[in-house]
Amino acid sequence: MSGRTLAGFFRLDEWPGRVILALFTLSNTVNTLATLNDVRSPAAAVGTLALATAGAVLLLLPIRSALYPRAAASAVVLIVVGLSLASWNLPATGWPGWASWNWFASTLLLIVLVLRGRVLAAWAGFALHVLVVFGWVAQVGRPLTQGVEFVAHHAVLLLVFTLFSSVLRSTMRSIAQVEQAHLELVSSRAWADAAAGAREERVARVRSAGGDLLDILASDTPLTDQHRRECLLAEAAIRDVLRGGVLASDSVLAAARAARTRHVEVQLLDDGGTSRPEHGDLGRMHEAARAALERADGGTVTIRRLPPGRPQLATIRVVAAGSAERLDVPARSLERDVAAT
Repeated sequence: MSGRTLAGFFRLDEWPGRVILALFTLSNTVNTLATLNDVRSPAAAVGTLALATAGAVLLLLPIRSALYPRAAASAVVLIVVGLSLASWNLPATGWPGWASWNWFASTLLLIVLVLRGRVLAAWAGFALHVLVVFGWVAQVGRPLTQGVEFVAHHAVLLLVFTLFSSVLRSTMRSIAQVEQAHLELVSSRAWADAAAGAREERVARVRSAGGDLLDILASDTPLTDQHRRECLLAEAAIRDVLRGGVLASDSVLAAARAARTRHVEVQLLDDGGTSRPEHGDLGRMHEAARAALERADGGTVTIRRLPPGRPQLATIRVVAAGSAERLDVPARSLERDVAAT
């Protein structure tokens, strides 16, 4: 359903609202010109037309505008003033007929106010409408029953639209709740699918790290020294996959395995949580880790991905022969954000 409000549903802020305004003004203009000989003052009739048009323009201002509450209040004032002028201008005797077009036009404007969500303001305006009509009836000496006839069908029309708008608003809220629940369900399913995919990928990599050793261990084949070394390398690779997170790319795992064959102690630690670096940052981090592992010849290499928001993506610490070296991998995406601000 388009629009989260009735104004949005009926597109009163868009071109349909402009069409309604044009038809409203055209209809009122025709009625005004056709009844100029039936009223007390043609000038007052034209003034009534101007007030009704101005009220319509104010009510069709964008509802999200900060000026709309004041515009709506001004529109109610214009409606009441127009009603007063139109009622004074009607003939004192006989049925007013089309000369009373302003009464219906004012009711239409109050209906627009209801659709805009200003129900109390609309009924306050209609209460003043009733007072104006009954005041005119009393002034010209008409029976009060005629006053009831003049306002009854307008009251019913406004009541119907008030009930209609209330039901439609409730329906729209229910639809919005269903849509929100659906979005949350889709989001949770997407998250679950992504988590399942990540688990499957990790299991596949663990199996790949174990290679044929799992079959050898499950069989009765005697283990050789080479098998034991391969088991240690496989165990270290599995630890890299589980603890290394996004650091454990194929190239980094291969470099770590080769470094361990040179008696290098390797640790891959991913402290970046569930976030994933940009593709360029991830590639630079993998390249720096691979290069450090390939250069190492003994000692310890610790590669740690840092939490998000740090100036560095990762740190690489190499300790060998009594010396220590630290290499920082800067986050270029962070540098671009800072520069942009």
